[in-house]
Amino acid sequence: AGSWITTGTPSAVVCTSSISPGSQIFPTSGGTNTVSVTAPAPCDWAASSNSGFLNITSGSSGSGNGTVSYSVAANAGASARSGTLTIAGQTFTVTQAGASPPNVFSGGVVNNASFAPDPAPMAPGSIAAIFGSNMNDGSQVPSSGFGADGKLLTTLGAASVKINGFDAPIFYSFASQIGVQ
Repeated sequence: AGSWITTGTPSAVVCTSSISPGSQIFPTSGGTNTVSVTAPAPCDWAASSNSGFLNITSGSSGSGNGTVSYSVAANAGASARSGTLTIAGQTFTVTQAGASPPNVFSGGVVNNASFAPDPAPMAPGSIAAIFGSNMNDGSQVPSSGFGADGKLLTTLGAASVKINGFDAPIFYSFASQIGVQ
């Protein structure tokens, strides 16, 4: 707990603060959460971020009990990371998972119409389904859209696929399956 003394009329108050929880773990996608501050009523406190991927969204200062809201940005890097907030003189630690690389299953590229297993032939220009894990950012995107050029998007759910060096149009994108042409 953090302690300090506030003086004034009629007498001095010892300000001892605590926060709860003291740490939090986040997935790669990031998110938001809150930290509770417990302190005597006349005691002022402040909150600040010590890490670029952590932002205080409300409650950056207060007096007595309060709540600090914060956000954690998505982690596109492969490595886990940690950062801290200083809240009422206490250190609050955030640990965030790193992005796992995509993993295409053996035999995981099949014709989207028949789902015939490998080595079934795929005609040039046909739609393929790619099965695996960590195929996108974890989102569920059941249908694509069109870019300014009038063509299907080539990035969906933060995933893109290259076929023979060219960005492939994506029809749908899930963490375990992507449809491309």
